[in-house]
Amino acid sequence: MHCRFSTTNMHPNSQTAPNICIIRLSAIGDVCNAATIINRIRMQWYDATITWICGAPEKALLEMIPNLNLIVYDKKAGFKGNLKVWKQLKDQHFDLLLHLQASLRASILTLGIKAKRRIGYHRSRAYEMQWLFTKERTEAPKGWHVVDNYQAFADYLGCPASPISWPFELPEVAKANANEHLKNVPRPFIAICPGASKAYKNWHSEGYVTLINALAKQNWPIVLVGGPAEIERKLAKSIEDGLDFRITNLVGRTSIAELVAVLKQAQLLITPDTGPAHLAASQHTPVIGLYAHHNPERVGPYGYIDLAVSHWQQLIEQQTGKSASQLPWRSRVKDAKAMDSISADEILAKIPQALEAARTTDGSEPPNQSY
Repeated sequence: MHCRFSTTNMHPNSQTAPNICIIRLSAIGDVCNAATIINRIRMQWYDATITWICGAPEKALLEMIPNLNLIVYDKKAGFKGNLKVWKQLKDQHFDLLLHLQASLRASILTLGIKAKRRIGYHRSRAYEMQWLFTKERTEAPKGWHVVDNYQAFADYLGCPASPISWPFELPEVAKANANEHLKNVPRPFIAICPGASKAYKNWHSEGYVTLINALAKQNWPIVLVGGPAEIERKLAKSIEDGLDFRITNLVGRTSIAELVAVLKQAQLLITPDTGPAHLAASQHTPVIGLYAHHNPERVGPYGYIDLAVSHWQQLIEQQTGKSASQLPWRSRVKDAKAMDSISADEILAKIPQALEAARTTDGSEPPNQSY
């Protein structure tokens, strides 16, 4: 049954602030976007107890949110991973379970969590039968973006309307380590995160070499960033090998917090569909996103969708014979060479717009809608 949530007995100054459990296991970008509901929850109940169940890599990101209890779920452990979480929470009784991950694995995990209310996505976004595991569902999201999905939970809870914001607080040690990584990099600089964890999302090294050579002629220092995955390291090394000059390569050399601190200092970030795109957006660093497989209106860096170099719409319409508006929300282009259609000139054409965005949003929220 779909019941509208009532906040009659739960308000900001109430002594009955709720005990809340959030489940969003992965990935870094999704967890980053999901974190946008925390500030709105705190506006409604500043002293709410919030426990977040997540994966190990995502824990490193969520540790930057004050007053958050973290429970790590190990999906590689199979059902033993569920048992470990359930054991840790066996004495916990939650007022609210916010089920932010529409996957069967996550839904099964919720079965061992005690909660009075179980809230999931609106049926239009409740994939993998999530609706079978929740008693309540949000209203339809206000927009197309995944952030709108998460904000629908805050709306459903009656949280005050507010511009999109992220609750991350960078540790001083992360700032210091980032400064050490960047000590030989002139300011301002452009960051490039060339590699996604899934190869089909990646642009080719030749394109990055062409792009970096063009940016070097404009006197832009370049810093490569990214995670420790082998595919990311190999792509970064291939880019370095294709250049006649040295650039700063931090791929696999930073913690999550250090990466966020580096992105905060960048003038802008250029990247395909990656977690760092959303980390940069959380720090109000403009992002030129590269998209061919997924719709940037759905998964792009929130607040900077207009900077995207996207061939998704053209390719998905060629693939399906239908207009984008007629297609399901998660429609994906299934062409292994789709990213090859992007050119360095298209990215370079976005640079002035990105620099203007950096100037106009410096020290303020990205130009997003309010909730």
